[in-house]
Amino acid sequence: MKTNCKPRDLHNNYVWVGKCRTGSKDKGGIGICVNSRLKILDENLIDSRDDGFERLWILCRMNNVKTAVGVVYFPNDGVDKPTTDKLFYELLENCSVFRRLGYEICLTGDFNGKCLSKCDFTGKTLVTDIKQSYNGVRLRQFSETVNLEIANSMNCCEGFYTRVLNNQKSAIDYILLSEALCNHVKSVFIDELGSLHLHSDHVIVRIRLRKQRDDVNKRR
Repeated sequence: MKTNCKPRDLHNNYVWVGKCRTGSKDKGGIGICVNSRLKILDENLIDSRDDGFERLWILCRMNNVKTAVGVVYFPNDGVDKPTTDKLFYELLENCSVFRRLGYEICLTGDFNGKCLSKCDFTGKTLVTDIKQSYNGVRLRQFSETVNLEIANSMNCCEGFYTRVLNNQKSAIDYILLSEALCNHVKSVFIDELGSLHLHSDHVIVRIRLRKQRDDVNKRR
């Protein structure tokens, strides 16, 4: 995206929360698109729209549970290690705050790192150490430290590659979930064939959650 403005073709049933890249209104940014059925409680959680990090957090209710939903964009793999490390440390601090507040966490984005492989025997996706991928190693360390599961590696995940450009394929976009959200994941779908036509070299990564029972909601 070129600005943090609402996408031109966004359906009226969705709400847009965006953030421009620091120092420019014409050279990109990040954003979160939320179905209007989900109540946004805070569209600038921990003042994340007001700083220079390429990450954004909002607070909404998912399955009637307060959930911090974030999007992040990292520099190309290993190109700017100091910026990558600073952003991971920032995310680490953010998640620590959310844990103390009792929020569930859903973090998505382009991490520009590789930490997944396919099992030769089962075809399942595994989280592995790919040492030549600096961002990937940092992502695995981060996810283990804050106890977030990479949804791309769940048994119910269909698809693997999240970026497809001609013959170049890679898995660099991820969804990370806290444990309670993982327990309600119904399916994970990666549109590596590009059937949903994003007009981008990145593809849709989608998760579906089971609706919690009312008695569970009341306890929360």
